[in-house]
This record gives sequence, structure tokens and C-alpha cells, in this order.
Amino acid sequence: MMVIGTYTSQNSQGLYKVENDSVELFSAFSNPTYVIRDNDNYFTYTNDNNEVKMIVLDKQGRVVDSCLSIEKKAPCFIAKHSKLDFVITANYHEHTLVLYSKVSGKYSVIDSWQTDNQQSKLHHVYFNGDESLFFVCDLGLSKIYTFRVGKKLECIDEISLPEGSGPRHMISDKFHRYYYVFTELSCEVYVYERIGHLFILRQIVKTTKKHSQKSGAAIRISEDNRYLYVSNRKEDSIVSFSIKKGLLFFNQRISSYGQHPRDFNLVNNGLVVANRESNNLVFMTRNLKDGKLVFDKIMDCWEPVSVCL
Repeated sequence: MMVIGTYTSQNSQGLYKVENDSVELFSAFSNPTYVIRDNDNYFTYTNDNNEVKMIVLDKQGRVVDSCLSIEKKAPCFIAKHSKLDFVITANYHEHTLVLYSKVSGKYSVIDSWQTDNQQSKLHHVYFNGDESLFFVCDLGLSKIYTFRVGKKLECIDEISLPEGSGPRHMISDKFHRYYYVFTELSCEVYVYERIGHLFILRQIVKTTKKHSQKSGAAIRISEDNRYLYVSNRKEDSIVSFSIKKGLLFFNQRISSYGQHPRDFNLVNNGLVVANRESNNLVFMTRNLKDGKLVFDKIMDCWEPVSVCL
């Protein structure tokens, strides 16, 4: 089963599940745009009636915990520590991180952190290999912040990308040696080698055609560490790169078979794309030997923007 996060400005009612070749409502919420799974639970958020809440669901879509946030607008991303009861949300509109942890068996807000620049737009949270640190993409200021994992949100370092590049999401290889940062505004992948506490820039790769409009979205890496994939929203494309010694080499550009591929995910020998503006999920098969994609089928789904496996 996969769970789809959506906007609810049109006909969507919240989270949907894809199972047995059908799309059905999983749980009704307002704008649960990103959803993640941790063991048997799903984590998301909602902004119903001007209240932002962090929500925990079971496998049947039932609410097992919820926590009122300090935010006034919903965040755009949520992350969960795999071993500790720490949940972190990143808020694009309020340039704020919110840290949740369990207190007396229920999640509560235990800390928050905010940049002091109104142009800041926090967009993504990504843990390092042993999850002692996490990194935050600031799309507005073109920075990446480093935080220690703990009960307080403490920024201990930052790196800067070129002004106007707009780092949106990041991912690493399975060894957490090479980190790949995908920029929304310039549609580029910045390849960093992590040596000690330093990010060393090794490569910059463009993901769109020369005259295409630029709006980068999601980035994923195959389990075998051989291929990296990105989605370009205004070009309506999925682009893959082969990985050799950490560096990227162009492999394929394929249509997303819809408009505005906000997110996608790799599943078994396939890939699933969430096309927000054309209200569909596109399924592709993936050749495990060469990493290339072939269109398979389309399923209707209102305003899909995240794909959780």
C-alpha cells in the first residue's frame, strides 16, 4: 500500500491510499501535503479551522495521536527520527522548524527555531547516516543548515549555495558519503562529498533542457546506489542520472505524463509520479540494469503532491 498526500483546494478530501489497483480515501484532513511512514504509523499534518496539528495515523488511517502546533500556517515537510521519538516539521511560509517529542506517551511541541530573515523558506529536513545530525534546506536564502539531534534545535553550521539557486530537497547515497541537493529555482543538482564535518562541492548538474522553464521538485536515489532521479515541474519531466564514484552522468529524460510532477517515489522495479495539476498518478516500470523508465499506466487522484511507501 502507498499513501498519497494532497492539497484539498478542489475535490480532494485528504490522504488517499493506493491498493489493489484502486485509489481510495485513507483519512480525511485539510491539506496533508506531505506524509511519511515510520514502522506501522504514518505522520502528517493538517491546518483545519486555522489550527495546525501534527497527526499520527495507524495502518487503517485512524488517528492515534495529534498535537496542536505553534504554527499559524501548515508546514511543507515532516521528518521522523527512526530510533527516537523526534518529529520535525519545516515551514516554508513561517521559516520555522518545530520539534515534537513524546511527553507522557503523547507528542508535544518541545522546541522551535526560526530564521530572522523574512526571505527564508525552510523546505526539507534530512538526517545523516547515524541520525546524530540533520540538515535543513532553506530555499529562500539558498543555504543548508546543520543541526544536532536533541531536545533543543541548535544550528551548528551552514553552507551557502549561489544566490537564487533555491535548494529544495536533498538526499544521500547509502553510505552518506555523497549528498545530492536539488534546487528548485535553478533546476540543478549540487553534488557534495561529506568529509568529516565539511561539505565539499564536487559537481553541479543541470536537470532541464536549455530553454525550459525551471521549477525543480523531488529527488530520489535507487537502493543499489546506481541511479538518481529528479522531477521538473514546469518541464513536466523525470530525469535520471547514472552514478559513478559519486558523480552524476545523464541517463534519460522522460515525460511525467501529466502536469506539475510535485513528487515521485521508487517502488520495486517501478516509479510512481504525483502530477498535481493534471490530478493523476503515473506508474512507470524501471529497468534495474540501466535505470531507464517506461510508461505503464495512469490512475486518477485529486491534487496529489507526495508519495509515501
